[in-house]
Parts: sequence; C-alpha cells; structure tokens
Amino acid sequence: MGIAALLLCLLQEPVKVAGDEVQPGLVAVYRSLVDPEAALTRIDVKPAFNLGDSSPHPRIPPGPFEVVWTGLILIQDADAITFGGDAAIEIDGRPVAGPIEVKPGFHRIRITARTKRLQLTWEGKTFSREPIPAWKYRHLPAELPATAARELLASRGRERIAQLGCARCHQDAFPGVKDPPPGPSLVDLGKRVNAAWLMSKLDHAGPLTETERKTIAQTLLRGGSPRAADPAGDHRVGRRHFASVGCVACHFMPDEPREDQPVQGRIPLEGLNDRMGHAQLAAFLANPKSRYPDGRMPAIPLPPNGARDIAAFVLLWSKPATADAPLDESVRPDEELVRAKRCAQCHEPAAPISLPIRVVGDCRGPRFTLDAAAKKEIAAYLAVAARERHPSEFDSRQRRLVRAGCLRCHSRDSERPSPLEEAGSALAGSLLERVPFQKTPRLSNAWSKYTRDFLLASIRDGVSGVRASGYSYRMPACGDEAEIFARALAEGDGDDPQAAGVEAPPPADPTLPPLGPSLVGFGGYSCVSCHIWRGRPLADPDPGAVGPELTTVTRRIRREWFDRWVEDPARVQPGTPMPQIFKHGRPATLPHILDGDAAKQKEALWGYFALGKDAPAPKPLPLLPLEVPADGPLVAQIPLILPDKKAVEGLCVLYPSNDLLVYDVETRSVRAVYVGARVLRLIKGRIRQYVVSGTPVEPIFGST
Repeated sequence: MGIAALLLCLLQEPVKVAGDEVQPGLVAVYRSLVDPEAALTRIDVKPAFNLGDSSPHPRIPPGPFEVVWTGLILIQDADAITFGGDAAIEIDGRPVAGPIEVKPGFHRIRITARTKRLQLTWEGKTFSREPIPAWKYRHLPAELPATAARELLASRGRERIAQLGCARCHQDAFPGVKDPPPGPSLVDLGKRVNAAWLMSKLDHAGPLTETERKTIAQTLLRGGSPRAADPAGDHRVGRRHFASVGCVACHFMPDEPREDQPVQGRIPLEGLNDRMGHAQLAAFLANPKSRYPDGRMPAIPLPPNGARDIAAFVLLWSKPATADAPLDESVRPDEELVRAKRCAQCHEPAAPISLPIRVVGDCRGPRFTLDAAAKKEIAAYLAVAARERHPSEFDSRQRRLVRAGCLRCHSRDSERPSPLEEAGSALAGSLLERVPFQKTPRLSNAWSKYTRDFLLASIRDGVSGVRASGYSYRMPACGDEAEIFARALAEGDGDDPQAAGVEAPPPADPTLPPLGPSLVGFGGYSCVSCHIWRGRPLADPDPGAVGPELTTVTRRIRREWFDRWVEDPARVQPGTPMPQIFKHGRPATLPHILDGDAAKQKEALWGYFALGKDAPAPKPLPLLPLEVPADGPLVAQIPLILPDKKAVEGLCVLYPSNDLLVYDVETRSVRAVYVGARVLRLIKGRIRQYVVSGTPVEPIFGST
C-alpha cells in the first residue's frame, strides 16, 4: 500500500447520516460561572456572537459564562483545513491544534468558549479564510437532550405570549417579555372600522355584558365619521404592485388558494374590508406606523398611486364578514370603562401591569382560543419565565430584528432562499415575468461584506441605484432604527462593526486601474455581460443572472469580501449564477493580462471600480463578421438590420467577393443588393442580431 493510500485510510471517517436525519444548528449549553443555577440549553444556528457588556440571554446573569456547542459539521474539502477563533474545538473527539484533514462528510464537533465575542473561521488550500457558514452546522434530533427539547417548547410558548400580549397584563410572571402591544392603535378607530365588526370582536374581549359591549364600542368609535369615498384605484395594477414590490413576503396572494402558495405561515388578509375602507387602507400603506407604531409593518416605497391600487386589489378579494349596523345612540361613551377593561394594554403604548395568573390557559381577560398544544407551550415557558430577570440587550436586539420582518425578505444563516424569493418564484401574470428571478441580498455576515456607511444608509434610507431598472423589490426606510438593526446583525455574526468601517486603500500601482476595461469587458471576464454599468445594462443577460451596479462596488463592498467573492462565489452564496473568476492559489484564467498574476488582476479590478462614475466604460461587444466559404456563396435566412436601421426577415446570399443580395421574405421580393458588403453578428445575451454594412446598388435583372 502506498503512502497516500495509507494516509487516506488513517483519515477520520465521517458520520453516516442521511440528509433528512439532520437539522440546522448546534446544541448549545450556556452556564454562568458566577451563578451555578443559571443555565440554558437551546439550538443555536451557529456559534457566533459579539456581546459587548450584555448577557447572552435573560436567564444568564452578567459576568463570566461558558458555552459548549455540540453537533455535526459538514466538511466538503479534501485538503487540510485550519480553524480560527477564540474557542477550543474538537473534531471527532480530537482537539484541533493546527491544520486537520478528514474525509469529506459530516463530522462530530465540540466547541467550548468563555469569551464575549466569538466568530469561527476556517481556511484551506482551495479557499481563503472565511467565517464558517451557518449551514455547515447540523445536529441530530434523535440525540437532542431533554433540556433542549423543553427549551424548544418554552421558546414557542414565549412567542405565543408575545403575540397574545400576555406580558402586558402579567409582567411579573413574564419579566423577560418586553414586546410592544400586539394590537393596532385605537386612534381614529371610528374613521375606519365597521361598527358591527367591532361589536362582534368585543365578544372575545372578556366577560362583558351587552351594555358594556355597546358602551365600549360607542367610546372607541366616538368622533368617527363615515368612511371616505373609494378612490379610483385599479385592482389589476394593484395586483402587480402587490406581487412585485414584496408584499408576498408576509402576506398570501388574496386571489389565489392559500394551499397552492409555496410559503405557508404568512398573514392572510381576510376580513380586511371590515376594518378599513379604500381610503383608510391606502393611507395606512403610506404610513403603517400610524396603526402599528412598533414598525412591524414596513413602509415600502410605492410608485405614484400604488397605495390606492393595492388597496383596490386587496379589498376586492376581502369581502366584509359582517353587515354594518348603526350603534345604539342611547348608550353614552365611558372612558373609565375602557380603562377598567384594560383595552390600552394591547392597543396602546401603556406601561405593563402585573396581575396574578390563577390557572394557565384560563385567562379572565380576552377570550383566547387556545388548543392543548398552545397551553402546553405557554405552561413550559411559564415554568422558566421567572428566571429571565437579567437584562440582555443582545437578546433584545436579535428579537427586534426578527420582529421587524427583515428575515421575511432576506435569507440569513441558511443556504436556502428567503421567504420572499420562495414566494416570488411561483408568481405569474402580466408584467411579472422577471419577479420569479429576483433575489434579495443575504444578511449573513453583513458587516463583513458591506462598508459601514453603505449598510447604515441602506437600512436607514432604503436602497437605490444598485439594481437594474427592472428590479421591483423595494427596501423600506427604517429611519432611526437603522443603528439598532445594524448592530443586531453585527452582534449575531460575531462581527466588529468598527473594523468593518475601514475601507481598503486604492492600488498603489497607478498602472493597474487602466487595465480594468480589458478585464471587465467582453474580451476579458465579461463582467458587463451580466452586471449593469452606470445604471444601464451593456448586454441582455438572462433574468436570473442580472448583476448589481459595478461602478459603486468599492463604496458598498469591503475589499476582503470582494477577494473571496471573485475566488469562489458559490462558496459564499450557494446557488448564485456568478461564475468563478479566480481560483484560490492558482494563476488567473486570462494569462495575457499582467502575465496571469491573479493578485495584480484583482488589484486592477478594485482600482478600476474605485474610479466610480469616472471609470471609462468597457468597449462594446465587437461585431463578428460571418465567414463565407471559399467555394461558395453563404445562404441563410436570418433577421437583418440594414444600413438604414430598418429590420427585415431576409434570405441573404453573401458571395466571397463581398457581394450581398437580400431577399425580403415578407414581401417576396428583392429588398437590396450591396457591394463591399459584410454581415456582422452582434451577440446580446440570448439575442443574436445581424447587421449589414456595404454600398447599396440598384439590382439589374435581365433575361437568362
């Protein structure tokens, strides 16, 4: 047996598991080093955080702690790998103290850390140092400890409690739940709500008498007026806007069966006609914070009249559930009764109160419809909720990021597409042809990818000028919350926002940037065949391959990420149509530029992009003349563009002498004859055009 074969036999065998036997994430056990009773077992999607002065979780007190992650890691590289990060790592039970080499597949991993900031990296012969992607970590549900199973149940219970607003009245029982009121604002309720619908909903508001129901309804609707007249919205245009700007990330298409739509768990829009008229819904879409001050509904930028068109579409498919009926005018409003029934606890930013809980699931306030599973989840959380008494800004910001809906439009810590991309992939209809191919930026390690200024500005003000004009998804402007969301992204990835703000200097060699057009252009790596340049495409790529703006790359992207991206895009973002330009540690594939020096070519690209709008545009795609056989004329039926710019479906006959006859197939007659002619082929993505050049002459036809 040879040495290589012997070494291969000595390599650690992978764990034999099927793909459906593993689930994302690692089992994490947190233990306080100052309070032996403070512990937490849960599933973490990856071992990464940047806590600063915060506790990792409300059940863990501030101060020293230890966390141990166990599970599986997917290693697909056959060469040796070097791990990095402030943690003790074991692979298959052996400590990692340098480069390791194992057979490709799943291997058991154990990670132990006692640090406030952690980000694990790896690098190998074929790839640069990178944060270990979250989708490389897995665990076996069959091996899940009982403590982790209980925590999964309790975490679902916490979500229900936040959605139902239990902590708004029982703050002492749920000290760690600081979520905002779950209900919409009651301001101007009388201008939008169907009175009969409100009366029916008050049936679920608790033990109310008929008089109390009428009194509360009269109080809440006081000062109201009939709904404004319906504006002239176009429901057909509204459907297109609803699908194309990104509403389908959170809501089902109201005109299609819910079971036929690929992403479940979205919010249906049934009964909306009872709660708002056309004018009120259009106003709400323009300013969602007027109804949900916590920002759970984003203000998506819409085209002119877009809000009223969407309102027309949504309300067309949302029939009123109740017929409106006038209130009993003999009943007088009573603000004191509304306060006594604690309506504001779920609908206004009132301070939480603390009422004792008598029996789990037996609420004396609102009549919640809870099945046995829901009661079990709430009971599981109630059993541990009292221990969540330690402030954790880290945990609070992560929850706020989820509550804002960012992960509905963007994928994070997963190789799968985002819910918006999955929902959009099944859309069809007039002018929606490009929507199924649209992608949204991933939020994994956003601080490692984007410059600080661009990331903050994008979250605060929205994004423009990066995508092609046909891109329809719209990023909402988050305003003052941008710092919170950006920090949550950094903390969850273990990134350092301050280090991410340092931009790479331009190339020191001034001779490199002028080579950019040759590298980017059609004669080089052909970047402009997919990416837009100065806001417009230079070619016609497939819809799923359209890339972002190139002249703003250095203002948006960090240099280290750029180098990793061009070396192996599919490693950074699985499923991307971007081809691999440079292979790590290998010469460049264009040997005639800078002698194939990959490092210098990357420097030339970066310096060229750094010129921004002042960068000279790459040369257009050269026209390729059709070759004529020496023995013959070339005869072909092709679409031609004549010298007068007119297009014709022609039968052309091109001779070796460069004489050309064009026969018009439509009119069945000779269209033109040229001498000194050429037929030039122009390629634009999937489109081929044939351009005629030459001197026209009058055709002369005589008898044979």
